[in-house]
Amino acid sequence: MSSDHWKRRTRQVRVAILAAVLWLLVAAAGVVAIFVSGDTLTTAQAVSACVAIAGLTITVLALVVRIVRKIDPERLARELDAAAKNLATNVRDRWSQEAATRRITNPATIRVSWAATALPSNRARPGRGARPREIPMSSPRPAVMNRGVVEQLHALYVHPDVDKVVITGKAGAGKTGALIQILLEALDYRENNPGANGRSDVPVPVFLTLSDWDPTEKGLVEWADAVLKRDYGSATTSAGDSIYAELLRDRGRISLFLDGLEEMPPELWDKAVERITVETSLRVVLTARPKAARRARIAFAAQVKLAPVKVTDARDYFLTACDERLHPQLWKLLAEHLNSGNPVPAEVLQTPLMLSLALSTYDREGQDPTDLADRALFPDRKTMEQFLIDQIIPVAYGVEPSHGRHAIDIETATAYLRELATQMDDSRDLKWWTIRDALAWFPPAVIGFLGAAVITIIAIVLGGAAAGLAAGIPLMMALPAIAGWTASYATRLEFDVNEPGPQVVISLGTGLFIGICFAVESHLEMQRYSLGVFAAIGVTVGVLAGALTGLLAVHGNPLVARFRKPIGKDVVFAVPGGALAGLTYGILESSWRGAAVGLIAIAGFMMGIASARPDEHPEQGATPLSSFRADSRGAVVLGITIAVTLVTMFAVVLLERHSVLETLLICAFAAIAAGAIVGPAGSQACAFTLVTVALRAATRLRGQPAKLPWFLLSARGSSADDDPEKRDRLAGFLEDARSRQIVRSAGAIYQFRHARLQDRLSGRAELLDEDDL
Repeated sequence: MSSDHWKRRTRQVRVAILAAVLWLLVAAAGVVAIFVSGDTLTTAQAVSACVAIAGLTITVLALVVRIVRKIDPERLARELDAAAKNLATNVRDRWSQEAATRRITNPATIRVSWAATALPSNRARPGRGARPREIPMSSPRPAVMNRGVVEQLHALYVHPDVDKVVITGKAGAGKTGALIQILLEALDYRENNPGANGRSDVPVPVFLTLSDWDPTEKGLVEWADAVLKRDYGSATTSAGDSIYAELLRDRGRISLFLDGLEEMPPELWDKAVERITVETSLRVVLTARPKAARRARIAFAAQVKLAPVKVTDARDYFLTACDERLHPQLWKLLAEHLNSGNPVPAEVLQTPLMLSLALSTYDREGQDPTDLADRALFPDRKTMEQFLIDQIIPVAYGVEPSHGRHAIDIETATAYLRELATQMDDSRDLKWWTIRDALAWFPPAVIGFLGAAVITIIAIVLGGAAAGLAAGIPLMMALPAIAGWTASYATRLEFDVNEPGPQVVISLGTGLFIGICFAVESHLEMQRYSLGVFAAIGVTVGVLAGALTGLLAVHGNPLVARFRKPIGKDVVFAVPGGALAGLTYGILESSWRGAAVGLIAIAGFMMGIASARPDEHPEQGATPLSSFRADSRGAVVLGITIAVTLVTMFAVVLLERHSVLETLLICAFAAIAAGAIVGPAGSQACAFTLVTVALRAATRLRGQPAKLPWFLLSARGSSADDDPEKRDRLAGFLEDARSRQIVRSAGAIYQFRHARLQDRLSGRAELLDEDDL
């Protein structure tokens, strides 16, 4: 990271420490005032009200300042320059490592040529202000190239007459590799740009996979902004706007490298192309197989097609890349067979994918690459291709066996990968957090049961065994059942907790739940009701808490709690729930003073919760493993925040009838209950872990191999460790598979390294059109 970044982080840490110390001093002063006063209840209410009013005032003032603040254009320009620089650094770090993993070099190890099938025309071209910003060039404007090798595609990308580039080719032709290679060249060009305005005139290229884009729901800029937040962390301007959206709209200071139009459902191709076309100010590079590419007629785009690898280039690759200690002469014989009368090896070994698979399969002890020229073994193209694809897993797990806790053999690895490919269905993206959908009801049910058990203990302490069990047993039955059912139903409906409507529903339900619990508490202690009424209260509270737990457990992204400035949606989330909680408590207790104090206190504290609630996107989501870990930490932060908030509110309510020691004891149980429910319920990592454990246990009880492995367990290291045994012992299955190049990470998600391997494992027929054949 840059020195400027570390300076900003250091300042942020200092400010955070100072703020924490100040709040601790204020809290300590409040506690001392409560316990040294003669009337602890009145003092506690007064302190709580003062703290809540202060928090509410600060929140409202912060919002007002953000709304009325005028943005200085020069300041915004500096912010965008700094953000673009930081993004370029992050993109380079990620994709340089990915290129090394995939053995993508410049010049390419396998020589791949291309030819233009369509070049842009200047007729009816939008005005300069509506086109992508022109990238400075050190030499006079050359003619637009119409053919060349992959290394020369960057010259086409930066040409001032070319707004967009569409790269086509059949499966395995090297489209993704070419895209990564152009991206890294574009980053180098930006770093060494000779233009007068420096790097600001050269867009930052970012790599995005198209498989999870629904163009009927989101435009290109809106979707790209969401993915960049997920993969590179939420960032905003001083006006509170998304920094990535501003960079995209500022005449394309970010260029989009979009991989795999064919990975979207065919019915979405036309809409996606339409969305890409209307963004005339964005520079875009798009890859597509021939069938999808025929629909990708984008105005002012250069369309190029990757050509089959020539026999001479295949021969050079084999002789250059093979292990000279083994059998280079056999590779030379295979190269000669490519010119013989048997057309099968020549047809198959003309794409980078098949060439690399052939080398990895046969460049080993005891293997004979000339087998590929045997008509009896491989009578047709399909047989040979399926054989080479089927060797990916045995080669990956056979060269370097697993060790330690996560030891795994080839058969088990194949079974796990087949299960994953089947679960992914038609998607190319493996979002680790969606694995919980296999048992959507299980995590909230378990979390709800544990939380209800703690609440039952509190009820027994407050009201005695009879009243506590009368309320607690129905609660323990209702809460997990309703939580599981709600989560399953909301998952099928694709319920989004980040939308304002669902947030208001959750907020109002939370407020009602808190108000009822506070109001019932005194009646429970005095045992003013019959056991039947307590049972009814337990069912009512259990249903309400279960519905809230189930809704909190449904997410579309890994969510990470982190402290940040309050924004408008925090007020929408906090105020209705806080108001309802205070009013419920006050009305049921017939104490308008209590209602006023509860309204102010709960509204203020809920705003504190809202400002630390899970954000829409992880702060550090560069890889699946980092997003998993960050989400786990976020669950702890969220649980602690809510626990501390409820402890404070419980103390205000309980000090009227209990001693300080009893109040602290009951509050401790309340904190455990609240933190144990809300923190894990809002955590994708927790749900993911519970589901994988449950599936492993269920399949083993049936005497079968575990259906799903322990995926991302890596508490003390990562798959990047140099020691293979240490790596396998510390990393989960998917991280190990990534190190073996079976899967790859694309931001916070996984993908199969080869789409055709995923199709083969899932049992789907490959969709090869005539151009592919």
